[in-house]
Parts: sequence; structure tokens; C-alpha cells
Amino acid sequence: MTTRLAILFLSIILLSFGTIKAQKEGEPTPHIFKIDFKLPTATANRSFKGVMSGLADIDFCYQYQFKEIGLFINGGMKYSYWNLESTLFSGTVVTGKLEILQPFGSIGYRHEFSDKVFLESELKGGYSFVNSNANTLTSTYKQKALAIEPKFGFYYKSSDLTAVGLTLNYNIITTNFTPDNIGQPNFPGMTPDASNGNYQYFSIGFGIYGIIPTFK
Repeated sequence: MTTRLAILFLSIILLSFGTIKAQKEGEPTPHIFKIDFKLPTATANRSFKGVMSGLADIDFCYQYQFKEIGLFINGGMKYSYWNLESTLFSGTVVTGKLEILQPFGSIGYRHEFSDKVFLESELKGGYSFVNSNANTLTSTYKQKALAIEPKFGFYYKSSDLTAVGLTLNYNIITTNFTPDNIGQPNFPGMTPDASNGNYQYFSIGFGIYGIIPTFK
């Protein structure tokens, strides 16, 4: 919990720093960069929910806007970090982590409520590289799978070129978390069917939105 709060605090600082440092010269263009800092929580695959604790879910992407029709397209990279709940393993010292690297593309729609407030909804598709490491493994356990992710962002424009807001997403990765991820024959107190179902997790956090301006 302390680590989660530290990440959240760092996110708020970065949001404030990005807003203060925003460029104010030039005119906005359709080219945008976005960074999201979120905390993930597993929602499916009982093994994944019970064994791993999400600490960070970070997105970085480039966006191109078709402002006349409200549509946009994105391309970017997601990084997620999960920590193994070692206290579940009594009598054996088991430590480990899980990392997800996910290049993605997406299409979405932007709805403006006013000159200052807007909502983005999008559907992301990508390919996930899931790497698990534990002291019970002799090498990294690697998984690869398709991923799909609906996402929403509610933003406030802090200037003509920047916005900050609340973002949330639901990520589905089409492979399973099993005892093989950490080199164990089973998970304490769980039957084999606890590993049925894909990786699924919900993330919520803060986003920084920066428009690339034209310069004179």
C-alpha cells in the first residue's frame, strides 16, 4: 500500500510539473502526446487476483486528431508492473514480479462538453509480452498474447496546449496466469481451476495531455 501511495504521489507531482512547464507560444496542431500513470487491480483469473499485486500501469502514446469529426487515432506503449505476494507461501521463501510490455494502437472519439472540459473514449488493441521472474525460476517465464482494452479519459484544459485528467481502462490479455509463472506446482489454498481465465485488470489514475504547437 505504501508503494501504491508513493506512485500516486509521484503522478500528481508529474502532472503539476507538466502543466507548469507547458509551452504557451504557437497554435495547436492535430499532433498530441499523452502519458498516463495508473494503479492496476486484477479482476479475473483467481490465481492472478490472489497472487499478484499491481503497482504501476503506465501508457505513453502519440495521438493524431481529426478534429472536424471528433475522431482520433493513437499509437503507443504500455508498461505494467506487478509484485508477487510472498506472504501467501508459508514455509517457503518465494519472491517475484511480473512485467507487461504492450505496444498498441487505438481509435477513439472525443466529446467536448465546453471549451475547457472534454471526454475521450477509445478502443485499444495490442500485443502483450508478459515476463515473470521469481527466485524459484531458473530463467524468465515468457508469455505472448493479443490484448484488447477499452479506455476513458476525462480531461480539463489547463492551457491551449495542455490538459490533465482522470483516466481509466480495462485490459484483457488472452493468456492465463498459472503456477508455471513462478515455478511452483500449485498455488497455496487454490485448486487448478483457479488459473482458468485470461489476465484481466482495471486501472485508474491520472493523465497528462500535451498538444504539439506550431512555432513562429
